[in-house]
Amino acid sequence: MNLWDRPEGVSWQLGRYLPNGRELAEYLAGIFYYPESSAENLLRVSQYAVAKDGLGPLYDELRKLFDANYPPTRVHTFFASLPRTLSERGSPHHQVIMTTNYDE
Repeated sequence: MNLWDRPEGVSWQLGRYLPNGRELAEYLAGIFYYPESSAENLLRVSQYAVAKDGLGPLYDELRKLFDANYPPTRVHTFFASLPRTLSERGSPHHQVIMTTNYDE
């Protein structure tokens, strides 16, 4: 969802475009000096960061990155407008949106 309106070929930018999992892994690998040449696995890089420096520094880095004010994508706007649309059509408008991604 967080990549929906990001132009192809454009990398993430703080406050403008959220990173995908690989970009986030590579970013954290640089911050925590991940020793392996391949830094695409977010779980492995995160586990390394916690084992090396503890949970606090990882959370601090993630908070810096995700606390920026990113604009919503068209998908976010769609889900935000769905209750009103359903209500106008006479349908139940309660919804639960579950995600495994890190955007809101």
